[in-house]
Amino acid sequence: MSSYFKIILLLLVSAYYSDQAEAQDAPCADKVHNCRSYGQIMCVDYSDWAKINCASTCAFCSGPTAMKECKDYVDNCASYASEMCTESSYRTWAEDNCSKFCGFCVPPNSTTTSATTGTTATTQPITQKPVVTVTVPPNAPCLDTINFCLVYSKRACTDVTWADTYCRKWCARC
Repeated sequence: MSSYFKIILLLLVSAYYSDQAEAQDAPCADKVHNCRSYGQIMCVDYSDWAKINCASTCAFCSGPTAMKECKDYVDNCASYASEMCTESSYRTWAEDNCSKFCGFCVPPNSTTTSATTGTTATTQPITQKPVVTVTVPPNAPCLDTINFCLVYSKRACTDVTWADTYCRKWCARC
């Protein structure tokens, strides 16, 4: 092999590994807001599309998980029954489509008034996930509280609070 080709090959390999290192530092995010609704099969059967649109949900990227924008993706969230935000069977849909209305996130620089104290507080954008602990009784049955844990990637199980609350069996937390 001539030295010219060796240099070209070396440059190509260097560029590849440089791109890989940059990709690992880039935020890991989905471009589509409702990737979970497609189910895990989307990550396998439509992997080319999923790598572009649902990289975080399908675990195709390894950088830090990007914070989702706090907004409603459907215009009529208030027209649904209030159980939409509280019933586990609707939770994923509500989180993906009506997260602001249901209070699953806090919009940047929003002002809230406490009903009990009457005080007003201005909140800043959330920069990290709050630390929440879920205490599961040792004799609790090993069950999932929602019936569609299979649509989640095992990567979702790294959020132990979520895993203990919704998918204990699927995430092997018991």
